[in-house]
Amino acid sequence: MRLDELGIRPAELARRMNKSRAAPSLWLKGTVRPPAKTMKQLASVLGCDETWLAYGTRSTDAAAVPVRGAVEHDVFRRELIWPESEWKWQPIVADPRYEASKLFAIEVRDGHMNRVIDAGDTVVCIEHDDDAALNDNQLVLVKHGSGAHFEFTIRRYRVVGDEATLVYETDNADLQAPEPYPAPGLEIVGRATAIYKRCD
Repeated sequence: MRLDELGIRPAELARRMNKSRAAPSLWLKGTVRPPAKTMKQLASVLGCDETWLAYGTRSTDAAAVPVRGAVEHDVFRRELIWPESEWKWQPIVADPRYEASKLFAIEVRDGHMNRVIDAGDTVVCIEHDDDAALNDNQLVLVKHGSGAHFEFTIRRYRVVGDEATLVYETDNADLQAPEPYPAPGLEIVGRATAIYKRCD
């Protein structure tokens, strides 16, 4: 949908939404992404589906997954696990390859993480079971430890010859040495299916 098809100029859109005259042009060029509250208002003014406006898909093609916690620190050292009552929901584009009930998301906080993921991004994962195949170079969510003492990291699953390893997704050279997998105290609990980038 184009503004001119609706007979609306960017300046008129700014007036209707009580925004600066420059704001709609920045949105249309993709320079700035409106925050969620503004997207809702924008969808209302334009008379279109909010999900389509935000993600390029109709709400009937979209889904939402629970954000179960947050990874903190520049090497994904700690994940904060939230009780179900505190879960947020991340809208995603539905993917028929994955069973929606097995999908969940993790927020990324604090600093630049690595070459792929930044603070503010959301990593969507599918619960991993031992029967599922892992692909070389796949991002995985790894649980370390057991009982009440554990933490999570996001690693890259790598296969070299007959050996599988886990490599930290970090620019920190001290942490880039691969660890053999499987290994005691390490468990892959999720496989990344998508990364939703932060849009300010």
